[in-house]
Amino acid sequence: MNNENQMILDNYPPQDKGMFQVLGWMSKSEFAALLQSIQQQQQVQVPIIQDCDGNILDGHHRQLAHSILKIKEPLKVQTVGQMTEKEKRRFALSVNLVRRQISRQERRRIIGNELRSDPEMSNTQLAEICGTTKKTVRSVRDELVAKGEIPRMERTRRRNGGTYPLPHILTQNKRTTGRAQKAMKQLGDDVPRKSMTVRDAEGLVRRKRREQRINSSVPSQCLKGVKLFHSDFRDLNMTDQSVRLVITDPPYAKSALPLWEDLGIFAARILAPGGVLVSYTGISHLPQIMSALAKHLEYVWTISLLIDSGKTYIRHIGGRGGWRPIVVFAKGPYQGRQGFTDLRWAHKKEKDFHDWQQPLDVSRDLVEIFADPGEMVCDPFGGSFTNAIASYELGRRFIGCDIEEQNVRIGQHRLAEVIKDAKEGKAVAGKIAPPTTA
Repeated sequence: MNNENQMILDNYPPQDKGMFQVLGWMSKSEFAALLQSIQQQQQVQVPIIQDCDGNILDGHHRQLAHSILKIKEPLKVQTVGQMTEKEKRRFALSVNLVRRQISRQERRRIIGNELRSDPEMSNTQLAEICGTTKKTVRSVRDELVAKGEIPRMERTRRRNGGTYPLPHILTQNKRTTGRAQKAMKQLGDDVPRKSMTVRDAEGLVRRKRREQRINSSVPSQCLKGVKLFHSDFRDLNMTDQSVRLVITDPPYAKSALPLWEDLGIFAARILAPGGVLVSYTGISHLPQIMSALAKHLEYVWTISLLIDSGKTYIRHIGGRGGWRPIVVFAKGPYQGRQGFTDLRWAHKKEKDFHDWQQPLDVSRDLVEIFADPGEMVCDPFGGSFTNAIASYELGRRFIGCDIEEQNVRIGQHRLAEVIKDAKEGKAVAGKIAPPTTA
């Protein structure tokens, strides 16, 4: 140990004590042994545990050692949520009692303090927290009752059900730890009791906001030329050869592959001669998707949607995907009205309304290229109904559906926002007709 570290150790323990450092600082000899162990390994193996405000529940000594030794390996942090102050304190107590060398007398003193603060707690629960037996807790309780320090309880408070895992997120740098803490705060009591990634938690936050936003909104005014249905696309009642453009984004999973041939059959029926199917696809099953659509339509081209940020990790190739195919098929020979480039960019993620939401500006480009004003556009997998918004703003008629009722409500909500923004001059108003109530 160098002279600088020895000086720090000479001034140990620090004067400051953490909010949940219920057992205080360990002895100087114990901390010196911890320092030596961490220095040999050149990493802190056990994560620091924090609440969503950054208060340490477990790991004060590991954090101090990491700082003293200037370890290059980032400090791992596990962020937990959905706990009251009392629960945090008891959690800190339980994890520290497992690791620290506590004498029998000191453990009984801690049990006594907990009983004084909450005499209604059952012996079983307190024994679990303090890492001891019900018999020991009962013995301490009897002593305190005999001294008149706590009342004799006729009935103790038991927990409903068994023990549950804490909701937590494990991170390895300050930036992702900050994101984890923010997500935990935003989820509040809605955080699931399980281990999550930062992306999982942020996805739940978006979903929560989305539900609050949709539930607080009024139904959209009906727009002439725009129809949304809660329906499976295979049950959608549409006139044959009535559509110029089918633009959509079906599920990409292997289990959803049968939908693609059904989509090809559906598009071949409703598209007018020369009409076009434009569809986002995944990459993993692209050959099967292309084969299914080619049974009923003629392949035209593939557009590449380049993704600037948030690239998806692809486990089976050990890399990240930076683009997404958009396939173009036609009913009969392709009859393009204008040329197009086969590159599009997604500069930022737009996931406010749906986890699979695609960029609105890309949808506008595609609708404008493949359908003229007044022509019918159809989206059989509506999702967040981005294609409905694009079609309305560009003066195309639209019909779409989704099998999830909430997605249809999302579409109605978004159309309501378009109407409101158009009235306030914040966006381009629809070119078909002014909004009318049903």
